[in-house]
Amino acid sequence: MIGYGSECHIFKECLARLVKLCHMRILMFQTVHFIEEEFLSHYTDEIRETAGMVNVLAKIARNDNTRALGLHIFDAHLLKQ
Repeated sequence: MIGYGSECHIFKECLARLVKLCHMRILMFQTVHFIEEEFLSHYTDEIRETAGMVNVLAKIARNDNTRALGLHIFDAHLLKQ
């Protein structure tokens, strides 16, 4: 039979681990938030524009008959920018 003292010790140890886990999760959240604010938010427009270009390029490259001309026109468009 486990005495009251050992149950209290186990409870305190579990509580300490839970507090440590919560602190780690808060730190991880703060780190992710910092990275998002400082880095990703500055590149949102560029990411969106690049994703759009990749989508257009995928549509051009899909058809074998128009691939060469489509890639040429796409390259010319990029050079103008």
